[in-house]
Amino acid sequence: MLDKMGVNKRVFASLSEQANFYKLKENWEGQKEYRIYHNLPFLIIFNIDEITDISDIEKSRLKKTSIDFTICNKIDEPLICIDFDGLGQGVNLGSQYYSNRKVGFWRKEITELKLRIAHTFLFPYFVVGSRHFNDLGEKIKLTIVDGIIGAILSRRDFDRRFHEDLFPEGAGWSQEEYEILSAKEQYKIFKQWAIGIEVETELDNNPIAREISRLSHKLNAWSHSLKTMSLPSSGTEEKVLRGSKVIIHSQSFGDIEEQVYLPNFKVSGFSASYLAEQIARLLALEKLRVLTENGGKKVSQNDQ
Repeated sequence: MLDKMGVNKRVFASLSEQANFYKLKENWEGQKEYRIYHNLPFLIIFNIDEITDISDIEKSRLKKTSIDFTICNKIDEPLICIDFDGLGQGVNLGSQYYSNRKVGFWRKEITELKLRIAHTFLFPYFVVGSRHFNDLGEKIKLTIVDGIIGAILSRRDFDRRFHEDLFPEGAGWSQEEYEILSAKEQYKIFKQWAIGIEVETELDNNPIAREISRLSHKLNAWSHSLKTMSLPSSGTEEKVLRGSKVIIHSQSFGDIEEQVYLPNFKVSGFSASYLAEQIARLLALEKLRVLTENGGKKVSQNDQ
């Protein structure tokens, strides 16, 4: 009988990586038939044959590395790649790897090599830690990673719709009617059309945007203001974090505010500030929901 001692008991590097993978599958594979893959070889996603500024040693290293989570559409086209950094709890700032923890040289080098290749192709590639998979609240079973995925998919769908949808017909105007309008009127119609597509694609693809819409309707809480913030990392001028403070102007309980900071991932087509704004708005709406359901009485997190 063959000895099975050399066979690992699971295909995941850790229990947290396993839990995060199934969390992604639960949240996304039921939506428009997205598919989540684990531990795909890096060179299945990226073709490096035509990249000139890469050494033979780097090519050899890329042959041996993989990607923790890859989100694909129903025809298995890769859309987003995510590496889970459970050990270093780091993130990417563009093609740079950043961690507050002391990590080995190899981890930083291979991570930045992968990021450099992905960013060469303007492909959305993220490095995240455990905290980015935490639920945003006891009643909000969504995570920062869900927001990242939703933002990328929304942008992708918006770009497709923007180029494929008919204009001005899609805005309710014939070409002849539109052309006789003033430049100011044409711009107003175009702007409203583009905003409409943006709203539709966000509601279609981003679960955080959908939850904001649901709670805003339920609580009749649409009025809000915001302030964008950032914090520098220690010892460098690099802006590591992007943040937003959102203030919900409620009729019953006055102003309710929440602020959120996120890593400035610096990924093409993605805005950390905007996602921070969305999450802060969602958390402020959740505060308002709790106040409303409890008659204005504040309750502890454990009582929610």
